[in-house]
Amino acid sequence: MAKTDFDTPVIFGALCDDGPTAPNGIERMIRLKKQGAVLLPFHVEARHLGNVLRCMQLMDVAGLLILGSHRKRVTRHLKSLHPSARAKGMVDVIIRKGRGFKGYCAEQIALSMTPSPSARKIADLTRKISVELLTGRFSSK
Repeated sequence: MAKTDFDTPVIFGALCDDGPTAPNGIERMIRLKKQGAVLLPFHVEARHLGNVLRCMQLMDVAGLLILGSHRKRVTRHLKSLHPSARAKGMVDVIIRKGRGFKGYCAEQIALSMTPSPSARKIADLTRKISVELLTGRFSSK
C-alpha cells in the first residue's frame, strides 16, 4: 500500500452548481486524491445549498472546495469567515472547525502574498493554498 499523507482516510467534498469541471477545481481534487483523501464531488442546486452544508457537518467531512457561483452563495450559510473571505466576498475553501465550517478565500490569500501577480501565478498559488488549507498545512490567522 502506498504511503499517503493521512493515517486514516479523510473525506473532502467539492460543491458546485455547474459540475466540477473548472480546471482549478479538478487539479485541486487530484492533488487531494494523491495525498490519500476520499473525494466526494456534489452537484448542488442553489436552493439546496444550506441543507447540503448541514448534512456535511453531520458527516465526517474535513473540508470542501467550493466551485462556480456557489463561491458567493455559500457565505450566507457559514457562521465563521476568514478575513480573506470577508474581503473578497466569496469562499472557495471551507474547513471544519469544531462542529461547523470556516470559509476561506484562497484566491484572496494568494493575491495578498504576491506583490506583482500574474494571472497564472495567482491561479497556481490559489490551487496550492486550497490544498494546504484543507490538509491543515497552511498557517493562516
